[in-house]
Amino acid sequence: MSAKADVTTQLAAHRPLTELAPFADPAPPVEKGRRRTLTAMREQPAQPPAMLAPHVAWVKRVAMLAAAEKIGKSTYLMWAVAQATRAGLLVLWVTADQEAEEDIRLRADRFGVDGDRLVVRWPSGTGDAALAELQADVAELAPAWVIIDSFTNWSGAEDAFNPAAGNIIIGLKRLALASGAAVTFTHHTPRSDPKRYADSRAIGANADMLLTMFKQDGDPSAWRRLRAVGRWDVEPELTLSVTGDHYTILGAVEVAKTKQDTKASEHAALTAAILRLIPGRGSWTAETMMGALEKGKLFVGLKRVRAIMNELWKAGQLSRSGGGKKGEHVFGDSRSSPASDRSPAGSSGYEPDRDADDQTESSVIHRQPLDRDDPRSVPDF
Repeated sequence: MSAKADVTTQLAAHRPLTELAPFADPAPPVEKGRRRTLTAMREQPAQPPAMLAPHVAWVKRVAMLAAAEKIGKSTYLMWAVAQATRAGLLVLWVTADQEAEEDIRLRADRFGVDGDRLVVRWPSGTGDAALAELQADVAELAPAWVIIDSFTNWSGAEDAFNPAAGNIIIGLKRLALASGAAVTFTHHTPRSDPKRYADSRAIGANADMLLTMFKQDGDPSAWRRLRAVGRWDVEPELTLSVTGDHYTILGAVEVAKTKQDTKASEHAALTAAILRLIPGRGSWTAETMMGALEKGKLFVGLKRVRAIMNELWKAGQLSRSGGGKKGEHVFGDSRSSPASDRSPAGSSGYEPDRDADDQTESSVIHRQPLDRDDPRSVPDF
């Protein structure tokens, strides 16, 4: 019986993934060295590899996804697995980190993974033994995608500079080419520079695609950047945005527009909140207004509050008095203030305030409680 036919039999039987027995079939033979002239290669030009999963897996290629611990690389991979299994592809997930079944199940259920098309392997060894075990699994199951999480634990090369790591990746490349599967393994980035993978020239030189996931300062909490460099042309940087059980992949133009729209929306919300609070008391400084906003769970810097209050004064919606070089302006409701305190928009004699255009403070932060018993309610990877 062929490997694919055997997989069909297993799927038809609807066996739970945890009941799949370890596979003992011998590993597929390693392809011996070969030679071809450039002319022969030109007669059958190779095309760039097909993308199997969104920006993390390519057919017959080995990709590395590096990120700091707990930043969301396994979560994004599981979302991509859901897309692959819904398309009818079989995925083999090697949990070299020895994750608990319940943790894997919760993550898979969050994204709606097809349970009959995801096989999880808890490896029994490391290094060459782990590679032989994987070769046997691939020969038996014929998966379209193999995921190894994580490479350090699977390879046993605790020192990133261990040359054995390169030999194991070469074995993965031969496996990918011989089987037609896409292979993705996770790796870590150093804390000193989360935008670079924990180097081993053996790892970086031998993987076909190097991917790094990181959080960019100033981005929304649900965003992660994905940077790529490889042997063929790909989008150099994308942004992953997660909402509930779905990721949206944003390009540079979409990121800029989203940030602009978000900033405008937050500015409008903060302005409206200030206008609602103003009638509640006779006078306000930027500091007292900031304290009132915090009580309403809107956390924003003092310069940002002062800038918006000055904008409202210039538009004639607030009155302003006091101030000077060292003093703090006092703001109030323009409808109940003397005409001398008002500054309608476009009036003569208007002098711009130095703080009015200072928008360097961080965006408004909305604090909301999280239900940690429900994995769908946690917005941060």
